[in-house]
Amino acid sequence: TLSTVWEAIWGLVLQRYNNVDDVVFGSVVSGRNAEVAGINQMIGLFINTVPVRIRTDRVETFGQLVQMAQESSTRAKMYDFFPLYEMPVGTNMSQGIIDHVSIFQKSPIDMSESSIESGTRGLAQAITHLELLEQTNYDFSIMVITGESLIIRMGYNANLHSYDFIKRIFGHIEELIEQVIANPEIELSQLKITTLAEENELLERFNDTMLSYDRSKTIHELIALQAKKTPDQIAVVCEGAQLTYRELDEQAKRVACSLIDKGVGPNTIVGLMTERSLDMMIGLLAILKAGGAYLPIDPTYPEERVKYMLTDSGATLILTQRHLVSDNQMGQEYIYLDETVAYEEESLWKADTAGSEDLAYVIYTSGSTGQPKGVMIPHRAVHNFIQGITEKLAFTEGKSILALTTISFDIFVLETLVPLTQGMRVVVATEAQQRDPKLLNELIKVQNINSLQLTPSRLQLLLYSEADCFSQLEQILIGGEALLPSLLAQLKERTQAKIYNMYGPTETTIWSLIQDVTNTTAITIGKPIANTQAYILNQHNSLQPIGMTGELCLAGDGLSKGYLNREEQTSEKFVINPFQTDRMMYRTGDLARWLPDGTIEFKGRIDHQIKIRGFRVELGEIENCLVKHPAVHEAVVIVEEVGASQNLTAYYVGQHDVNPHELRQVLRQELPEYMVPAHFVFLKELP
Repeated sequence: TLSTVWEAIWGLVLQRYNNVDDVVFGSVVSGRNAEVAGINQMIGLFINTVPVRIRTDRVETFGQLVQMAQESSTRAKMYDFFPLYEMPVGTNMSQGIIDHVSIFQKSPIDMSESSIESGTRGLAQAITHLELLEQTNYDFSIMVITGESLIIRMGYNANLHSYDFIKRIFGHIEELIEQVIANPEIELSQLKITTLAEENELLERFNDTMLSYDRSKTIHELIALQAKKTPDQIAVVCEGAQLTYRELDEQAKRVACSLIDKGVGPNTIVGLMTERSLDMMIGLLAILKAGGAYLPIDPTYPEERVKYMLTDSGATLILTQRHLVSDNQMGQEYIYLDETVAYEEESLWKADTAGSEDLAYVIYTSGSTGQPKGVMIPHRAVHNFIQGITEKLAFTEGKSILALTTISFDIFVLETLVPLTQGMRVVVATEAQQRDPKLLNELIKVQNINSLQLTPSRLQLLLYSEADCFSQLEQILIGGEALLPSLLAQLKERTQAKIYNMYGPTETTIWSLIQDVTNTTAITIGKPIANTQAYILNQHNSLQPIGMTGELCLAGDGLSKGYLNREEQTSEKFVINPFQTDRMMYRTGDLARWLPDGTIEFKGRIDHQIKIRGFRVELGEIENCLVKHPAVHEAVVIVEEVGASQNLTAYYVGQHDVNPHELRQVLRQELPEYMVPAHFVFLKELP
């Protein structure tokens, strides 16, 4: 019947809006069945609201969906009299099972044929017409009235919904009606609800990010050009020591000679494990100049994790400092940046052969399978990021930026390589200054820092320590975790700086979206930077309309080359871009939605990946390490919020309660400190 076809269409709209395959909505029926209700006589008007459930997880075509909906409707007829408020759906749930109703007034159109074709013909005969009413007993109601035309009348609570939003719903209904009229047996995965006008807005206007640049240039070439331009300007400062652009370039070139003599060339992965120092910057640039890709290794990482990263990456050569190498060496060859033998004569310099598509670095991120995975970033992706971020932010020659982030976190690149291509002064904070808010505050003031990048967690520590450094800052970049409005408000009270909220996974090269939050309280993750496309898709890879949640997918020049030695994981996350089929896109696993102004609002995660102090953590990696303890049989790790901070808590089932110190020791053999849970809870069984 036409009413069943309508219910299937409305169910599909709701599914696409909520990115699910199972929805329930209320349908108003008129006239209770007196015989079924056990009443001899009924006088007056009786209506009732019954729940209609539309599921698409068991059918493939629209025809099959309508058939299933018709059978379900027929079976449900005997319950039309049952009061909704008495439905046994759990404590206090009967009132919340639906928040809107669909009302269908029967049509005089001949619907004697019972088939999907006759139902869609009923739609085709009708002229769709929209009426909007603001008064309704529900948050939203939709009435379908059939006669010589088909009238769709929508009532809505104006305190909750805007006229434009309700009008868009009608456009989506029309879009679906047209498609099922044209092909009643259309596959559900092929149905889309966005109109042509919306698609143009989502694909073209919101993603109008094209910016031309010389795609052939490598990162170290850009820095070398800056060194020629400002050779005597200070490039890097750390603990009272400093290097000019000329000195940095020359020393890096000498170390690069040693690397080339050791066989380093394009796509050769070279480990870089140093304390935070000038050596770190010389070594990083030297690896790039030699044509290789640097593998950042935090010296505080557990030996097992370092061993795994070196083995998995195939790195046989490490740039390091003598005191960081233990007696228990791992079979790699070492070049010590704190010894003069590393610095060969510059006359041995050979121009490298690395191109923009060759690797610049490989960064290991947490992996759900229990082992970290290496993300491969080419020079082209970093160069595009440099162009995109310097278009949005003030990276002014001669200004100072603080390098605060650990080298194993990709946003370190924004604090070092990016400013070095722009003639800025990079001030490297030591480990002690990283940890101590008071030392950090003093460093920012003494070094006259203009730009500061930090995670919300570190920002909170600085604010709580009563730091007074914010008044001199010109721009503050915040990212790596969700920025809370309360934290932003506190920061605004202490600074006149421009404030930016940043978003981007390692796989799409550092930051991919940015929002200026200086003069707003509405925090989003912003708009895509240069040559970056953002799509919000449903489970069928179709565009989600403005305001509707889906998976955020990113494409463009910032895309990495995938995961090192992980073809299966790469093919899962890096897929063909359905809107530019000759290119790829990355499925972030983040839930988000477009807002009408073209900014994107973050809505959470699809999976169990979380952020702790800016670091990306797959909870499965911690769980897999935990069950290696002989007394632990099962484990689940979750994030618990305590005030504005987040802590990891591990729940485990095993032979007996284990001392938390013992469990921490097991985890510290393989995991960095930020992945070790703060609390451990023994359970007899997992709920």
